[in-house]
Amino acid sequence: MAPDTLNDVPAPVLFPQEVSIRDSAGSSYKVKTLTRALAARHSDDILRIHSLIPNVAAWGEPDLLADESDGREYLHKWQVSTIVADASTGRLVGFLIAYFRRSCERHPFDGVYIHRMAIDAPYQRRKIGRRLVSVFLAALHSAVPWLRVVSVQTNDAEENGGVLQFYESSGFRRLAHVHYAWKTDWLLWTDLLHREQSQAIGAPHSAASLSAHPHVQSPVDGCPVLFLSTSNTQKFAELDFLFSCYNFQIVRVPPPAELTEPQVESSDPDYESELVRHPLTIAAKSLRRTQYRS
Repeated sequence: MAPDTLNDVPAPVLFPQEVSIRDSAGSSYKVKTLTRALAARHSDDILRIHSLIPNVAAWGEPDLLADESDGREYLHKWQVSTIVADASTGRLVGFLIAYFRRSCERHPFDGVYIHRMAIDAPYQRRKIGRRLVSVFLAALHSAVPWLRVVSVQTNDAEENGGVLQFYESSGFRRLAHVHYAWKTDWLLWTDLLHREQSQAIGAPHSAASLSAHPHVQSPVDGCPVLFLSTSNTQKFAELDFLFSCYNFQIVRVPPPAELTEPQVESSDPDYESELVRHPLTIAAKSLRRTQYRS
């Protein structure tokens, strides 16, 4: 049987072993990685459950098994997608299909994107979906040390308010509307760097990251860090968000003295370099004396 990866080579998956979750009544369920083989084997059940998602187009088996659509590649889809099954009966009760998505005009983030998620009707309102998302995010936090951003889109129609509430109660925040000819979606995101649940719920730990950081050449143990010396709180908040879109962490280093903002009055590169060298030198000396030593 062919390996279940985009590149036809064995690769680590988000859940190398099954993980147990419980619903609000205490019943047990098993979460594991949705590989291509499992998706094909359970396609009827997955497509039936998928039909319960409001305001999305119906899927057929080719859509379920697709590795790209309209030029968008579903990177690492078969490594990070998951299914959940009833532990006592083995019945498939839900799924979460995700992939690594690059930033674009409609989507400002590099990160993992939740493409589709649904729980079968008889199993809804038991907190299975919320616990699936919780375990999923915790596993990502452990298995992809550099990852900050997980995002999702859902329709902003009034009847979809319960879905929006679900994601917000799971730690996602509304960022912006995304407009299409036939609908309007909310884009939501969550910052894994600031979540506190990662290891507390027994997330599996992968020896190697599932994916290399798209903007860093060498492997990193955690989120790459950039240091910013500023007394401007608003500026720091803006840059923190902008860099988080590309999975970088900004650490604020208080300047040791009031630094005058450089005013460039010449296009000469040597003049510009000399103008900023002095405040940068002061900030660098301060950094070496702090806990942020690299």
